Amino acid sequence: MTLAGTLTLPDSVPPRTALVLVTGSGLQNRDEELFGHKPFLVIADFLTRRGIAVLRYDDRGFGTSEEELRALTGDATTADFALDALGAFDFLAAQPGLDRAKCGILGHSEGGTIAFMAAAAEPAVSFVVSLAGALVPGGRLSLLQNRRLMESQGLDDATVEACCRLLEQCYETLCSVPQADLTARLPELKAALAAGMEGQRVPEPLRLNLLRVLDSAAASPWVYHFLTHDPSDAIRAAGSRPVLALNGSLDHQVDAVENLGAARRLLGESPTLTVKEYPGLNHLFQLCTTGDVAEYETIEQTVSPEVLADLAAWICALGK
Repeated sequence: MTLAGTLTLPDSVPPRTALVLVTGSGLQNRDEELFGHKPFLVIADFLTRRGIAVLRYDDRGFGTSEEELRALTGDATTADFALDALGAFDFLAAQPGLDRAKCGILGHSEGGTIAFMAAAAEPAVSFVVSLAGALVPGGRLSLLQNRRLMESQGLDDATVEACCRLLEQCYETLCSVPQADLTARLPELKAALAAGMEGQRVPEPLRLNLLRVLDSAAASPWVYHFLTHDPSDAIRAAGSRPVLALNGSLDHQVDAVENLGAARRLLGESPTLTVKEYPGLNHLFQLCTTGDVAEYETIEQTVSPEVLADLAAWICALGK
């Protein structure tokens, strides 16, 4: 498999440091283009103008036929995407004029998880940057996202709590059953989940959605891996190197308190850990009003200037 990408190099000075950019979940191009914005293009341009080499790449399967896309991604999980990131890292570190000892990985959202997984597998990764990285177990992240969604829809507290308890039961079940066995055991597992719904204040559409979680995990290796994966070991393993973890306070997809809290809990003893939460920024690090996904494309700003400046200052300091 070949990945396509763009390497940007400073015009007049040897690069101080270099890094690979890793996109979040879903099929995305090298600019992480979404909702009318190109955050990785903005980040790469800003950093390169300050003496940092940046490699950004298209996700596997991007721009291919539907048949080739299925072949490349149908059975792929976050662990496979971490291998892609390592391939990009090896390419970057091998470029003439770059110091392999000063090459790192930056990931956004799921890419933050991937950055830690790649660094844990490759000691040569010299630093990790997590932009709204998912640093808690996937089931926990999904639970928080669903809770916020139900609350935003105006469901009463009792219904929200009942649904969250059932979701936790569902995720615990998935963690105890290998994905290869899920399809055969679906009738049994669905019956147990349905029994747990008896007497609960769960509307019928939500009951059906809860059962569909099991179907999705059985059908998709990525969904199963996401819901059952705990990144804690990878974060600890990568934490001997400098780590920068950033989040916006209005991030509704990757909760800042939970995920930055995980970084502090797992790496709190590391003298090279830097954690920062930005008031009023969303998952894309835009200054926003609500943080809702629907707001992303209505905002002119692509990435907060404060975040860009902090990124450049932190990475440049590593190159001194």
